[in-house]
Amino acid sequence: MSKTQSDIVVSEEWIASVAVLEEKYCAEVRHVDPREDCKLLIRLGEAGYKLIKPYLSHYSSPKILEMGSGYGFGLCYFLKRKIDIIGVEPANDAPFEGRFKKAIELLAINHIKHPESRLLPSFGEFLPFKENCFDIVFSVSVLEHVGDIKKSMSEALRVVKPDGVVIMRMPNYNSFREGHYNIPWLPYILGSKKYAKWYVRSVFGRADYFIDQLNFTTPAYFRRLLPHLPKCHRLRISLYAGFPFSRISGLNFEFLRKFTFGFRLSCRQRMGFILTNQILRLLCFFGLTPSFRVVCTKKPRRL
Repeated sequence: MSKTQSDIVVSEEWIASVAVLEEKYCAEVRHVDPREDCKLLIRLGEAGYKLIKPYLSHYSSPKILEMGSGYGFGLCYFLKRKIDIIGVEPANDAPFEGRFKKAIELLAINHIKHPESRLLPSFGEFLPFKENCFDIVFSVSVLEHVGDIKKSMSEALRVVKPDGVVIMRMPNYNSFREGHYNIPWLPYILGSKKYAKWYVRSVFGRADYFIDQLNFTTPAYFRRLLPHLPKCHRLRISLYAGFPFSRISGLNFEFLRKFTFGFRLSCRQRMGFILTNQILRLLCFFGLTPSFRVVCTKKPRRL
């Protein structure tokens, strides 16, 4: 057994078994070593925690749902910090066969009690929970894989409490990077899957079947989606730009959190929010924001 930087315990046997599951994808789509790709996923296990950490302090005992737990790295990271969280992951459905079983194994290796109660076999479109169950519902790089984004967002809003928040992070396909294929992308040009398939096949020699398993998520799509989410009270988008603009992205996300919970911002803070928004929108126009975050609040209960 070995302990990773994120305190998640894994065994070489477990990594080897995951590498077998990822072998075809890594060879034909990503062109990387599957064991190294698995280790990268482990290092990224705290991404979900970093995403929602600023929101945790707003609840005394937050109850959290992770939509799309994958191999369970993020879920394990939360549970080892005694945070009340449940995850969902499809059991044995393409293209992620075997992930649910390996995630249960990972939780058991890390001495998480009753792992089957912490990770449930389900889809984002059909969450097995009653309404108003969770304070925070989130996902990291999941909505680009679901069968129906609108249905998944509707379900997230259904199960979140009226004073809760839905936070989804996903890639921006109007940027110059495609993370699954690990290649440069052509924003605005490759919006058609026909052209995208030709691009990955002819320019990079990659298998094109995985294109059919992706939703080309963009900020504009979610702005158009808002009228079709009747339970959504407010939807805001925070763009992410990497180095050297990551500080601007962080400030913008922090301002967005304060807006979400009704904090009164000073004039200086309001100007900072407007300025960071405009800078990030300009960077987005030029394809320099590889991912974005959607933050939704739910309409309050009617008395």
